[in-house]
Formats: sequence, structure tokens, C-alpha cells
Amino acid sequence: MKQILFTSLLAFLCTFSNNSFAQNLPYATAWLVQSPATSSATESVNIVKPTPWGTVFSAGLKPGLNSSVDIFVEERTIDGVFVKQVLFIPGDSIETIVDMEIDANGYFFITGSIQDSTDFDNSAVTPKSPTNGDDDIFVAKYDTA
Repeated sequence: MKQILFTSLLAFLCTFSNNSFAQNLPYATAWLVQSPATSSATESVNIVKPTPWGTVFSAGLKPGLNSSVDIFVEERTIDGVFVKQVLFIPGDSIETIVDMEIDANGYFFITGSIQDSTDFDNSAVTPKSPTNGDDDIFVAKYDTA
């Protein structure tokens, strides 16, 4: 039965798909933002989320000091104009952001992993958070104000 369904689906796709399908998408690019790299190392945006107040948060990774990889969160207008850097999390090794959520009260939550001590508030007020192994997971809550 599975073989018949797969064969039928394959026949349908071969019959009704052509090159023009990919050219007639019902949407177009509204805007594109490209940030210049700060070094030869790779920078990436892993997550893009709309906010309840009409802007967009993007979160990702950028190279830090001493071969570390750090987490950043930026806010942009719905038209792609940079508003502010909301968060920067430097660490001594590699930090990774996996997901982000934003609530209607102006808080956002991130989750990911760290490999070494990390400064979650990027200030001298709070000491760096130590790790207990190779990769420790974290969940953090921040205020956007």
C-alpha cells in the first residue's frame, strides 16, 4: 500500500510540476538586510520573531574575543531598519541560541547552550555563570525596556 501511494504521489508531482512553478510564487521579497561582517568568522541569524508591538527581533551568533562565539538579539522595524541591539551575551567559549519567544508584556525568553563561563547580563554587576560540563543548557528571561 505504501509503495502504491508513493508511486502515485511521484507520478502526480512529475505530471503537474514544471519550472514555471518556482517562478510564480505568490509573494515577493519586501526587504533584505545584510550586515557587514565584523571579522572573517561566520555570523548567522538563527531566529526571527515578530514582536507584539510591531517590530521584528532577530537572534543569532557572531564572533567574540579569543575565538569565542557570542549570542546577539537585534530589533528592527517591520521595514528592516535597525532599531537597537537588544542583547549581547559574551562568553569565554561558544554560546548557542536555539529558540526565542516574545510575550505581550515586553519580555523575551531565549534558550540555548553554553560551553564555558558566560556573562548573561553583559555587565560587571553580575558575575559570569560557570558551567558544569561540556555543554550546559540555559533558559533566560529579559525585559525589552
